[in-house]
Amino acid sequence: MEIKHLYTSAACNKSCSAVDWNIVKGVIAFGTCNSVAIAENRGVNVARWQIVRTLSGGHRGHVNAVKWLKCTKEDEVFHLISASDDGTVILWTFRKTGEAGECPEMVILGGETKCGVSTVDGEIVGGKLTIAAGLKDALVEIWHPAEKILSETIKLGKGYPLVVRMETFLDKKSLLLLVGTSESKINLYVRAGGEDFQLKKILVGHADWIRGIDATFDGSEMVIATSGQDNYIRLWRLSQFTKSPIGGLEEESNHLEKMKFQHEEETYQVELESVLKGHEGWVYSVQLGRTADGNLQLLSASIDKSLVIWTQSDGLWLEDVRLGDFGGNQMGFLTGRFGADCTAVLTHNFQGCLQIWEKSEEIWTVSSTFGGHFGAVREISWEPLGEYLLSVSADQTTRIHAQWTKEGVTTWHEIGRPQIHGYDLQAIVPLSRFKFLSAAEEKIIRCFEAPTAFGRNFKAITDATVDEELENLLDSNVAGVTISALGLSAKAPDAQDQSNVDELQNKPPSDEFLKSGSLWIECQKLYGHGYDVYALDVSPDRHILASSCKASNPEHSRVILWDTKTWQPLQHLPAHQLTVTQIRFSPDNQKLLLVSRDRRFSLFERDGRDGRKFTCTGISDKKNGIHARIIWCCGWSHDSDVLATGSRDGKLVAWRKTEVENGSLGFVNSLAVQDFTNESVTSLAFAPELIREQYFVAVGFESGRINLCSLSREWSVLCSIPSCDAHSLTVQSVKFRPGKNHLELASCGDDHLVRIFDLAAFRETQ
Repeated sequence: MEIKHLYTSAACNKSCSAVDWNIVKGVIAFGTCNSVAIAENRGVNVARWQIVRTLSGGHRGHVNAVKWLKCTKEDEVFHLISASDDGTVILWTFRKTGEAGECPEMVILGGETKCGVSTVDGEIVGGKLTIAAGLKDALVEIWHPAEKILSETIKLGKGYPLVVRMETFLDKKSLLLLVGTSESKINLYVRAGGEDFQLKKILVGHADWIRGIDATFDGSEMVIATSGQDNYIRLWRLSQFTKSPIGGLEEESNHLEKMKFQHEEETYQVELESVLKGHEGWVYSVQLGRTADGNLQLLSASIDKSLVIWTQSDGLWLEDVRLGDFGGNQMGFLTGRFGADCTAVLTHNFQGCLQIWEKSEEIWTVSSTFGGHFGAVREISWEPLGEYLLSVSADQTTRIHAQWTKEGVTTWHEIGRPQIHGYDLQAIVPLSRFKFLSAAEEKIIRCFEAPTAFGRNFKAITDATVDEELENLLDSNVAGVTISALGLSAKAPDAQDQSNVDELQNKPPSDEFLKSGSLWIECQKLYGHGYDVYALDVSPDRHILASSCKASNPEHSRVILWDTKTWQPLQHLPAHQLTVTQIRFSPDNQKLLLVSRDRRFSLFERDGRDGRKFTCTGISDKKNGIHARIIWCCGWSHDSDVLATGSRDGKLVAWRKTEVENGSLGFVNSLAVQDFTNESVTSLAFAPELIREQYFVAVGFESGRINLCSLSREWSVLCSIPSCDAHSLTVQSVKFRPGKNHLELASCGDDHLVRIFDLAAFRETQ
């Protein structure tokens, strides 16, 4: 069966080397958690950049560096290198030109040591690829991936490598290796043939750690750009030495700005050409590029939230363009990368967002934004009509993902960031179309409602269904909420904020707008739990909220039921000894299911005398509970006839109500048991309809895999979405999109990803 990928939300890791742009193939690669995300320019509209797949299965630690090898448009094979905290370096080989969405071949290098790799680069000379990897224990490893051979280890001594850059040397047959270290020095190595790298010169001048290095040919010479935490950029010129015609004075000079070295019986020199001061903070990234008419340009990115494009004129480097964000309390940029002919710039900021700036008629504007959570995504939840998806994460943000239609093409994007919190967020549930409740690692439950600005833009961007709630929202008096420059208070938007809001109707929102202009109004706080709130759910009629908290005794493991009109507690439900890990109301609004760390589940039903109160009608024990480990997840079928539970011991169990009591379990008996050996079932969800006259269930695992199963009298695994296409770490939540016009599944996990899949093919009759 075909599983169509609709959307992936992913943020770039916080590393200067974690993103690279292959401008020849039009593909961007960046590290996200322990995977590498691939984004392509689909060219469908102004929102054309989309994440097409993630590469996983090789790295176990965070990916710190990615690097595209040089290629041409005619090359049918092109390569990507990635490196991570687990010490592994991977060479990915793509076999189809322009189809980075295809699954590449993978060669894993290293990983024997526990020391992470912070930076990586590679170069092909004489048809042979050489890879240099900078390790966090002051070593640089040199690999020949074709033979999987570690050919050399360069010891740096006290300083450890922050950036490595490899390039063909001036003689066109040797390799040049530049290593920037924490000793504020740039080591220059040259290797000829099969020999080891020889340290030729140490470039000094920076007063702090070296963060960026780039090099490019300029005729028969080479320009080297370096940047560091001293806020300065230095430009060096590497050339073949020629004697001065004036009495050899040049040859005898010991001036620090001209340094000579020997290689292959030739003399070369490095000359400090320029020192640039254009930033007020650490300069994390520098890159050299050429315009269409051949002029050399330099791009620098800094923590001061600015990017500067420098142009060489009459031997001088002058600031030409300054881009970036101004004001606010956010940190700046980690990376800047030129696009083709220096007419576009890719930026990567501390929050993991990637933005494309493009030049049109000498004006630079943000043309595309993509990114996502930069921490584990704990839970997702669809808006009641399925028109947008909410997600909460350990990165302390709540985000809204929705479809955006332009020029007849529909794509998914993050359109709002309604909550920016001070604690890691844990749970979320919608109360209505434009209200939601969230819980973090604190004792409070918070309720948020949308401002008018969100309603207007949501209607324009998504062609939302207009109902009474949306009409009331559009008529409300609160236009929007923004964060002040110091980030200490919320305020109503000014005229400029309002113009930004109107602009969203023309293109998806920029990261700057998402951070400061898309907040929702916090309208209620609920106090009652003694420890951090862990799980939430709302009844289908939206009248009752159920919540649980972290607990180690029966008193704190009680679930609290709240009246969503008065926000007063209705009832405390005692049933478990430890944390209730998930709560689910049945679709018919009559039953409530709880599962717990104490390896038991319990069933509550509405009291006939008081429709707002619930009575326990069944609870499992060691004899009939089947599960021998923590029960992580549960769910109801769309007709409320069958419930399912999944646990750490790999058991997926379906249960159905019977009219015969079975001990302490009450009126519920097991219907079918599926044992996934050596797996941990961490999430599950029933489809909102029968598929081929059977229940259709998505099951997420600790490994990152998602199984699509059917249930009649027994479980059947129809299809498995492998971790490389689903998640590389624990699947925390899976949810089917409400409504029968589509069969779409959303998922999230500890790998920071939010994904949406189209499963419509499963509706077809065999």
